[in-house]
Order: sequence, then structure tokens, then C-alpha cells
Amino acid sequence: MEVGELRLDPATHDASCGGQAIDLTPTEFRILARLGATPGEAVRRRELVHAAWPHGAIVNANTLDVYIARLRRKLATLPKAPEIATVHGVGYSLR
Repeated sequence: MEVGELRLDPATHDASCGGQAIDLTPTEFRILARLGATPGEAVRRRELVHAAWPHGAIVNANTLDVYIARLRRKLATLPKAPEIATVHGVGYSLR
């Protein structure tokens, strides 16, 4: 999957951009892949929770926020990587 210059590899759970790569956990990868499926569009929190934990795990209210913060830190290390933007009252988008 590609989003701009960001490439996601489902086999290795890597994300790469600008010649650099970062390792993602399976949950981080699922969240980023869901955001990358509709770049620039807001994705509701409930959709991200369902994508990240597809087997119906019970997730605390701030658990998604913690994963988003981790992803933002990791993406910030990649040159030209898109950013995860907060869409207040809705969820997040990849821009």
C-alpha cells in the first residue's frame, strides 16, 4: 500500500519513506493501513478501534490515543512522511 511517498509492507509491518524504514507493531500497522486506505479523509475513532482490534477486544477510551501518539512519533522520523491529523469530534486523518 502506498500513500504519497509512504509505503506500507503488510508482510513485514514496515513503513518506509524517503529511503528510511520504521518497524510497526501489528496493531500500529492496522491503524496506519486503515488511515492510509482513505488519505485526507476523516476516519471515525470507532472504525479505527475496529480495524486495530478486529476480534472485538475491549479497549479503554484512551488506548487509541496512545497508539496514535506512538505512530505520530514514529512517522516524524521519516522524511516526507504524511502526518496524522486530529479531526475534532470525529477521529483522525492521514495528510
